[in-house]
Amino acid sequence: MNKKKLIEIMHDEFGYSKDLTKNDVKDMIEFMFDSIKSHLVQGEPVSIVGFGKFDVRNRVERIGRNPQTGDALVVPATKSPSFSPSKNLRDLVRKG
Repeated sequence: MNKKKLIEIMHDEFGYSKDLTKNDVKDMIEFMFDSIKSHLVQGEPVSIVGFGKFDVRNRVERIGRNPQTGDALVVPATKSPSFSPSKNLRDLVRKG
């Protein structure tokens, strides 16, 4: 599923009863994603009960290898977004 499909599903489910246009639904979904992103940029985790936790992981500097030459090189420290699914979500996916 992509964002466009998510907007269509949300609009079909809630739009008619609340007089929401697809643009209204799109704005709400984009606001939600923007809020998650802004909290992560500030280093704050975002937890959604029953779904999971978005967080930022600090990766330390390490020595890597150039796969073509085999030369050692320094891979700099960086931050990386991560997602940990809740137990609920893991169980649902496992059951199919």
